[in-house]
Amino acid sequence: MDMDKVAVQLEWMLLPLFCTCTGYTPKAIQRKIEDGKWVEGRMYRRAPDGHININLQEYYRWVNGVGARAAMEDRRERNVERRRITRGA
Repeated sequence: MDMDKVAVQLEWMLLPLFCTCTGYTPKAIQRKIEDGKWVEGRMYRRAPDGHININLQEYYRWVNGVGARAAMEDRRERNVERRRITRGA
């Protein structure tokens, strides 16, 4: 195997390394999560030990504006569900 041509494709990246690579601060990421701009299970997930992992492919889609409509629809559906639960329906 030619070691000069080894490539690694990461799907998930721990938050500290993600912040180092992108320039986002952990607080900025937390704000996106709290505001519902990043959907758990798609943009990020929590490992069993509680660490936040970022999905790089979804991050690239988000940066390029791909799937923005889907993210808005997801947020809208979650808000409708929250209201339904709050009202006790």
